[in-house]
Amino acid sequence: MEWEKIFLKNLLLKANLVDLKAKFCASLLWFVCHLGDEVNCGIIPDVTNPIEVTESGNLRVKLTVVNYLTSATLYLVVVRSITNSNPKSFWDLLQVLSQDGVYVIDSNDEPVSEDDLAEIHPFNVLAHLALMDAIMKMHSNSLVTINDVISAIRLDNQFDIPDRTFHSINTTWKLSSFISSTDVKELIPEFFLLQEFLFNNEDFNLGVRQNGEIVHDIALPKWAHNPRLFTLIHMQALESTYVSENLHHWIDLVFGYKQTGTAAVKATNVFHPATYFGVDVSAVKDTIHRRALQTMIETYGQTPSQLFSSPHTKKNMKSASIEASVPTAVENILPGILKEGIVQCEDLQNEDQCTPFPSVVGIDWGSYCGSPFHEIPIVQHFSFSPVVIRQIITSSDSLSAFLCGSNACILTNKSLNSVTIDIGMLTWGWTDSMLRLQHLNGNAKKIFAPMRPDCVTCCAYVPGSEVLFVGGESGVINVWPIKYSNNEPNLDIIGAKQNLLGHDDAITSISINQSFSIVVTSSKDKTAIIWDLNRLCYIRSLPAHENSVDCVAINNVSGDIATACAVEKHSRIYVWTINAKVIGNFLVNDQVMCLAFSCLPDGKAVNVIIAGLYSGEIRFWETWTLQPIRRLIASSSKQPITAISFFNYDASYLITADKSGKITVWSPSDIKLNKLPTLVIVGTQ
Repeated sequence: MEWEKIFLKNLLLKANLVDLKAKFCASLLWFVCHLGDEVNCGIIPDVTNPIEVTESGNLRVKLTVVNYLTSATLYLVVVRSITNSNPKSFWDLLQVLSQDGVYVIDSNDEPVSEDDLAEIHPFNVLAHLALMDAIMKMHSNSLVTINDVISAIRLDNQFDIPDRTFHSINTTWKLSSFISSTDVKELIPEFFLLQEFLFNNEDFNLGVRQNGEIVHDIALPKWAHNPRLFTLIHMQALESTYVSENLHHWIDLVFGYKQTGTAAVKATNVFHPATYFGVDVSAVKDTIHRRALQTMIETYGQTPSQLFSSPHTKKNMKSASIEASVPTAVENILPGILKEGIVQCEDLQNEDQCTPFPSVVGIDWGSYCGSPFHEIPIVQHFSFSPVVIRQIITSSDSLSAFLCGSNACILTNKSLNSVTIDIGMLTWGWTDSMLRLQHLNGNAKKIFAPMRPDCVTCCAYVPGSEVLFVGGESGVINVWPIKYSNNEPNLDIIGAKQNLLGHDDAITSISINQSFSIVVTSSKDKTAIIWDLNRLCYIRSLPAHENSVDCVAINNVSGDIATACAVEKHSRIYVWTINAKVIGNFLVNDQVMCLAFSCLPDGKAVNVIIAGLYSGEIRFWETWTLQPIRRLIASSSKQPITAISFFNYDASYLITADKSGKITVWSPSDIKLNKLPTLVIVGTQ
């Protein structure tokens, strides 16, 4: 064919192929000359010279060529050419096309055009005509040939072509927002919740793009230095006032009156009829037609059931402009903010309301004790305990808390929503190595034998789950399935004991988080281990500590974990994700005695890590970039802080305990304590 001669001539001019224009011409010629005799129908434009120069001097593809490449006639020719050349690949082709909403066959096993489909139901052509866009990628910097497309169509359970994979936020945003009207993307929940989807943690070989770039982790915008910050900022944007005020428009499109009918047509919200809820596949008699319909539904999906037939009510909120209410990237990108995931922070010497992320404005600090949004915290109440407090468990229903001594934990057969009298106390550290059980309001004691060859160092009970964890000097953790009885009191063993093996030295703490069903244990062997609370098995280790891990805290909202270990006369705090990836670490020029997180929803606040220090200070670090924001002096006597926690009921209040037994309740000076908290001491002298 004459087309093949022209194409070969272009291939011989290797120097010209370096130029984008020559590459496009060669690809287009190859594409046309391989369609066969069907293309000789008078619709072929001048493909030997498809590029023209605009008045401004820019190169662009001629409009006649664009119309040709996106025409329904050429679409049918391409489909027939592929299916006729290799009938075995027919269903592979159907599956790929149906993912983009292109229905390619009817009951007579013949391709149908989108005009045919439009006669049956309203049909958004630009939203579904994906084949031509995949063939030439005319509007992107990299051009692919029909050979690339056919190869991709025949792939099964393999990765796509590197240039077509999701590799860059910037590229994907441009394609789906204004460059390509056929590139339809869905903003999945992972953009707001799951930073891991932006990492190639398994080091899959995703290939190399035509510009030489290796496809690995997703390339982020300049204002987001790492995936964790990217998702946190997006969550704040999602929870912003502006989004809340306009959410009803989205509900109208997806679940409401604009999903179908005239309102949907006016809103350009119409799709292929098979994608709508309620399609009865079993009613289709023709086997091929029914199979095609099933394939489309399975691969492309369906719209949800329509719930509302009238406009949804707008949420009443304080009006705010989008600039004032939504986190927005600014041009002044400041370097050195957690680029590599590890930051070395200097201690804060004064109260400085720093910005959590300088490249984005509009971030909401949130309302909690110590937040820069509020005034400096002050002491609202204090009392004294006869025992040194090591753990504080606060209620979610009231301003109340259990304060546990260094050798005690609480027992209950109910969830700890409020302070009740149906609470037992388990103590250890006795000379006979036994555990003592008694009611909080009684003196009668029962003995529980842990059956260990070593001394017990710590215990933890899971409220409502009837599981007791017992750690000892050997590093072995016993897990007892027990049932606590309020009447006697008594502990009934209801199953076989299990041993959790992983530590080589004494257990220093056992932290349980029921929100994420994990247990984190720390040890003198310089490690902490994450265990599965449901299956009672090992998950991951948190290594790399310089010394014994002395304290642990778990964030109930994000699952982040903070650990602290001594470094000579100082301490180092590590912050990890729930998947044991280090977020950062920083040195504290004091000994860290206890740790805690604020636990406001991520979209509503920038949470903090708080540490009680040996000097009696309380320090705050925001969790986004681990920058210090507050320091408080807890006592004029400068006694070491032994326990610290925010109240679950209201994070505006913070409770601390020191070595002298003093219990202090803090809140911002602009928030008053209207009612004294209920505090219950759990422990023996």
